[in-house]
Amino acid sequence: GMWQFMSARLIGNMEGLHVLADDLESLIYVLLWTALMYSECSNSTQAPSFIEHVIDPQPHHNTGGYGKTDFLQVRTFLKTVKFPN
Repeated sequence: GMWQFMSARLIGNMEGLHVLADDLESLIYVLLWTALMYSECSNSTQAPSFIEHVIDPQPHHNTGGYGKTDFLQVRTFLKTVKFPN
């Protein structure tokens, strides 16, 4: 899969067995990326930083964003985002 949407577990262990939880985590990243890129949100100034640190791969390291594990554990950014009806 694409680094941006791979689960944190698979990025940390490329030899690991792919399980359903990895697909569900990937779905979260796809939906979140789509919503942040194409919808208005209350925290739009922080969206580029979130995408860079959580979703986008790290340059020169061949790994996904370093913030994926933190995002899954804390979800601070999501607590501040509201999408209009």
